[in-house]
Amino acid sequence: MFQTTQSIVKLWTGSCRVAARTFVIATMSLGQLALAQARPAVSVPTNEVIYALANNNDLLWYGHTGQSDGSFRWALPAGQKVGNGWSVKQIFPGDNGVIYTIMSNGDLMWYRHDGRMDGTFRWANSAGRKVGTGWNFEHVFSGGGGVIYAITASGDLMWYRHDGRADGSFRWAFPEGKKVGVGWNVKHVFSGGNGVIYTVMPNNDLMWYRHDGRGDGSFRWAFPAGKKVGNGWDVKDIFSSGGGVIYALMPNNDLMWYRHDGRADGSFQWAFPAGKKVGNGWDVQDVFSGATLSP
Repeated sequence: MFQTTQSIVKLWTGSCRVAARTFVIATMSLGQLALAQARPAVSVPTNEVIYALANNNDLLWYGHTGQSDGSFRWALPAGQKVGNGWSVKQIFPGDNGVIYTIMSNGDLMWYRHDGRMDGTFRWANSAGRKVGTGWNFEHVFSGGGGVIYAITASGDLMWYRHDGRADGSFRWAFPEGKKVGVGWNVKHVFSGGNGVIYTVMPNNDLMWYRHDGRGDGSFRWAFPAGKKVGNGWDVKDIFSSGGGVIYALMPNNDLMWYRHDGRADGSFQWAFPAGKKVGNGWDVQDVFSGATLSP
């Protein structure tokens, strides 16, 4: 009778241990599952990253895995929210996850999105850092390598280089900037990397320029008058992810993909002249690439 009771106690104790162990394993599995669900199980190259500033001032992250050939493939079609409260006058990318914003008072702010590869909500400094004042321009865009171009109300093209771009420090090569162009009265303007600058003119022609003085801000251009490489570019927004790839946000909120094969010399050569539709319903304030462009 005593041995039987001992056996029952051992059996009950062993069952409790198994049950407890099972409970711990189950609890850990549920926690791991919740963590996995909280983070996107994706990682994409920076040239596939696209940011959009939504109408409610959320900053959204997308990974266009069809970036190289213009296919309709996305890492996460719905995108990921990586910021909120981005009430800004202008926004544009820098290098290696850096994002600049111009505030309503003309302050230039620096941010670095450390979650740029996978769309996680991670920032080097969530509050941002002020790196400039008095930035009141018609257009502002990055040329890679810390170079920032700005177009004044009178149509002058100004060159700046932010030497504190890696850590958001207030360091500039020439704080007052250098004038590198005149008569830049355009609808849209963006960099294609390697000194190439594209503009959409008031008549919707797409023009190509190459700033050979981009390294030091000198007034040197491959073709000062530019070259026409397209027409009929009636778009809401436009940007490049490098390698000749150009995205255009159309008036109907379709996102179109193009590749300019004549980007090196400004020739009128395109992989698919009509472009490819890679998205729809892009009703946003602004859209830009997370790629690091070659200076």
